[in-house]
Amino acid sequence: MRMQRERSALRHVPPVALAGVLLAIGCFRTFEPDNVVCVPGDSTSCPDGYECHQVTGLGPRCFQAASAGSDGAAGAEASTGLDGQSVDLAGLDLPVAEAQSPGIDGPEVARDVAIDLLAADAADAPLGAGGAGGLSGTGGGGSGTGGASATLDASLDKPSPEDAKIVGTGGAIGSGGVIGSGGRPGTGGVLGTGGLPGTGGLPGTGGLPGTGGTTCSGATAKLCGGTCVDIANSTTNCGRCGHDCGGGVCTLGVCQPMTLYTAPLPIEALGISSSEVYFSTFDETNNSAKLLACPLAGCVLSPRQPATMYWDIRQVAWVAGSPATLVFESAPTQATIRPALYACPDTGCPSTLSSVASDPMGGFIQKLPVVGSKVYYNTQEQGLNALTCAAGTCTKGTNLGVGDDRPFTSNGSTTYFIDDSPSVTGHSGYILGCDVTADGTCTPATIYANDESSAIDLQVVGNSLYWLMAGRVDFKDGHIRTCTLPCTTAKDLVMGLNSPKEMLVEEGGIYIVTAANVILRCQDTSCTGGPQDWLTGTAPHTLRADAQFLYWLDGTTVLRVAK
Repeated sequence: MRMQRERSALRHVPPVALAGVLLAIGCFRTFEPDNVVCVPGDSTSCPDGYECHQVTGLGPRCFQAASAGSDGAAGAEASTGLDGQSVDLAGLDLPVAEAQSPGIDGPEVARDVAIDLLAADAADAPLGAGGAGGLSGTGGGGSGTGGASATLDASLDKPSPEDAKIVGTGGAIGSGGVIGSGGRPGTGGVLGTGGLPGTGGLPGTGGLPGTGGTTCSGATAKLCGGTCVDIANSTTNCGRCGHDCGGGVCTLGVCQPMTLYTAPLPIEALGISSSEVYFSTFDETNNSAKLLACPLAGCVLSPRQPATMYWDIRQVAWVAGSPATLVFESAPTQATIRPALYACPDTGCPSTLSSVASDPMGGFIQKLPVVGSKVYYNTQEQGLNALTCAAGTCTKGTNLGVGDDRPFTSNGSTTYFIDDSPSVTGHSGYILGCDVTADGTCTPATIYANDESSAIDLQVVGNSLYWLMAGRVDFKDGHIRTCTLPCTTAKDLVMGLNSPKEMLVEEGGIYIVTAANVILRCQDTSCTGGPQDWLTGTAPHTLRADAQFLYWLDGTTVLRVAK
């Protein structure tokens, strides 16, 4: 009973007096009087180094922040509140509840516990409330366990300090303190209950089915670039997707020739550049030859005129550059023709030109192959040679001294020709070669030791040679032969040609003009399946080609067709 009265008396102790007592025993740290009351959660309501704590019966008050245990020893061992000291309040000898405070000085925890005990209503709480868990300091241990609740014997008239100590069953475990760096983790608090599982989202609705793609029907219908076309007559997909006739008509899947220009006079020479087609006309009555040019797609306006000569212009070549160079065969202004080669910028030649190569009493083989900056030629009297061209001018090299007036070809490193000089070489009709990587005369090497003297043309493509044998008129024994360099053997590639007059070999195929004025085509350089009758003209000649088109002359007309 006395214990109960003494507890009740605690409620009548003035708060200021109580605070003073607690301050005297070290539970509170010194602070200014005007900073006693604070606002929980507002760190600015207490001086620097103080914290706001809720005190039962007193309200929020500022307390100096707990210092960290210096070496964590306090966290390793339980610290009895106020080191087991008894506190005499208003004549009462009451023990302070014990509290474990790893990582924080024992008095810090004892302070909070003592305040709660002094403010508690003893009549309403037969069992002491559990002590608050200790805060973990930097380097300290985990949280302290809660203090034990007190059970006092009511029969005691005046309990001794030992009896007044907390001997009851342990209170609830204090919540874990913040883990200090290097300290031991605090004992865990009560696990929170799991939240309610979220309800599943509604399943997405299926997308709308896509519309069907374009379909084609019909024997010659084909889907090209997402569009259904008739490859039998489509001018941009003729015979196959992407095969553009370049302005020509598509008939039964085959591009037909288109006219680029029709001249009032016969056209003789033909050459092509990366953007234009060059051709010549000759007015024999007035001794006036003109070198003309049109865009590769054809002349919409009148042709451009790069040059005018007195004698006819028989062949023309174009050499890339800035500016590019035109090389053509003609003759100077005089009563007799003395063939010569001329050069000028492709933008236009001066009115008076000087020749860069000539053959005084002979003439030039009708062929000017271009490899890089060089134009190769052959004459009746001086034989094989080359021009080196740049920016509209050319210089002549040294005559090789061989190969005069014979079929020839060059790949830039070797010039090949059909030998017809037995007095020089000791044989006739062999295919010989000269190294032309260095300027100078040539001692030819034998490429193929067989009499091929009836050949009328010779061409090199890749590592193979091709030569055309005319055969006898109307006997259809013309043929094309080939060998793979260094040509130890040769074979017939195409047989049964009707007096072929001309051929053009390129990586994509072989084109042949026959005496019947038909242009035959092989789909590849092996002539798989044999030559096909491709085009028919009046008198087609002078075949030229670029990557997409074949060009040729026929009478007064310049034509081309997509390959």
